[in-house]
Amino acid sequence: SLEEIRASLGPIGRTIAGSVEVGVITAGSYLSGGILGYLLGCTFGVPTLFRSSGKFGLDEVRGRMGAYHSKAATQAGTWASLSAAFSGFHAACRVIRGGKEDKWNGIWGSAATGAYLSRQGGPQAMIQGASTYAGITYILDMAFGSSNTQKNPMMDREYEIDEEYVR
Repeated sequence: SLEEIRASLGPIGRTIAGSVEVGVITAGSYLSGGILGYLLGCTFGVPTLFRSSGKFGLDEVRGRMGAYHSKAATQAGTWASLSAAFSGFHAACRVIRGGKEDKWNGIWGSAATGAYLSRQGGPQAMIQGASTYAGITYILDMAFGSSNTQKNPMMDREYEIDEEYVR
């Protein structure tokens, strides 16, 4: 199993495996976040298709489509970086903590995301961003129990499927 393979790795192997895991998760989240962001940008950019730029004919169509694509591309970049930051830092926290998965990975990952996204504002903004993101994640986790580890007994049961109703 995967756990046995990981247990057999030395410190360098675990470091490489953890780095690959974080990289793959971050890249996948960047791509999926970018696609979602582009689709959302397209959806919310529909009004730009109906705004006149004052030009006529083909130049008008190009102008509208250019504005439409520009808005969608901006959203794609924003969503891609946000998704990659949250997923990547969450995965990094899990790897650093030896594969343990609990609410603290989300809280520490959110703190790192807040600091990363606020990096252009300097150290004070990074501290504020980290505490804000971590605090909101903590509150949401406490309110909605997203890290609840209790199993649902209805989901653990095995049910027999009557072949007559499958067709």
